[in-house]
Amino acid sequence: MAKKKEVKKTTKKETPKKNNIKTKVEDKKVEVKKELKKEETKKDRGLMFAIIGIALVVVLAVTCFLIPESNGTNKSEEDKAYAILTIKDYGDVVLELDRNEAPITVDNFLELANSGFYDGVSFHRIIKGFMMQGGDPEGTGLGGAEKTIKGEFEYNGVKNNISHVRGTISMARSDDPDSASSQFFIIHQDYTSLDGYYAGFGHVVSGMEVIDKVVEDFGTEDDQILPEGKRPIISSIREIQITQDVVE
Repeated sequence: MAKKKEVKKTTKKETPKKNNIKTKVEDKKVEVKKELKKEETKKDRGLMFAIIGIALVVVLAVTCFLIPESNGTNKSEEDKAYAILTIKDYGDVVLELDRNEAPITVDNFLELANSGFYDGVSFHRIIKGFMMQGGDPEGTGLGGAEKTIKGEFEYNGVKNNISHVRGTISMARSDDPDSASSQFFIIHQDYTSLDGYYAGFGHVVSGMEVIDKVVEDFGTEDDQILPEGKRPIISSIREIQITQDVVE
């Protein structure tokens, strides 16, 4: 019996089809595009963060430049103090004092006032349409307390936004910018040419009619020291805890 020939099956080597090659190429292109997109996104984010950083620096710099110097304190009710000036035979004047603009001046004034320094001291210089000045225990315009203080005004290198308008209280001084001591003056009518050269430290908030009456009765047309016996007298100046009805 003839032996059956074994027929070996020849397996044809498979080759990739053209369509499969095209698909893989397209997939690779998509992957490359995704990678490029990621890189572009990273660059965009980096640029965005850089722009934001620069913007923040600019805002901070502008803010620091625009915020005025204020003697190291923030403006608030705590920066205000109040005192009552009582003028013999005339009445009470309520003063609002501003530590934000002139902290040294306010503290010095209140220290003297609360110690009784001003009790019985006169207003020795009163000029109509200008101001009334007092606080000199000698009554000559040359006296003062034992110590002098730094002048808190722009000419002396200190920022002070208080303008010398009607009702402003300010410190008198000699030619020396740091010579202010106890003498003060209250502006009767606006005199803003003093701004930057004298330390305004508060305002009259009640009793301006008392100031008007004193100026009417004692004011002179020229600059002179009032004679003794013909001067309004400060009965007292004392710090007070203010309430809204007092101010009104």
